[in-house]
Amino acid sequence: LNVNPGMLQSRGANVQILDVPGLIEGAAGGRGGGKEVLSVVRTADIVVFVLSVFEIEQYDRLYDELYANGIRLDQEPPRVSVRSKAKDGISVTASVDLDLDEETIKQVVRERGYVNADVTVGEQVDIDELVDGLMDNRVYLPSLVVVNKADLIEPEYKETVDAELAECGIDPESAVFISAEEEKGLDVLRD
Repeated sequence: LNVNPGMLQSRGANVQILDVPGLIEGAAGGRGGGKEVLSVVRTADIVVFVLSVFEIEQYDRLYDELYANGIRLDQEPPRVSVRSKAKDGISVTASVDLDLDEETIKQVVRERGYVNADVTVGEQVDIDELVDGLMDNRVYLPSLVVVNKADLIEPEYKETVDAELAECGIDPESAVFISAEEEKGLDVLRD
């Protein structure tokens, strides 16, 4: 129920690990102490998902809770900037041919409280990315997926696990398989 801090020494570096409680559905809205846990996650340098080999589907729920709290994983901030000005309404400048029309962009900018502003869009964006670019409360973090209890699966079940990872948008080759119980795969995780 609490954040448990720990230290790891690896290759001469001290790495602080914060083991946060599992997030329940609705954590971003404050359920189960979710806001406190998510505030810790927002300050991290990397998010490590530790999933049971039998519950890969939990990834989507966890990802969604982080997304709802303004945490964007494995992506760069959109190249969108907004600068307030004194008059002349909202003007949009784009360095690419946008799929979003100018009036939609202006409406989104107005919904964010701007009346007079210069908006610059430097890449193709959808509405969610446009909003992210206008907001200053988004955090962009890398992530890693760790699959625990690998010692409990039969070799032929690995294909099923890989398929479940792929369904969640995770490259099975990039996931780290460990057994905490048997202390296997921990060197790969540390690296």
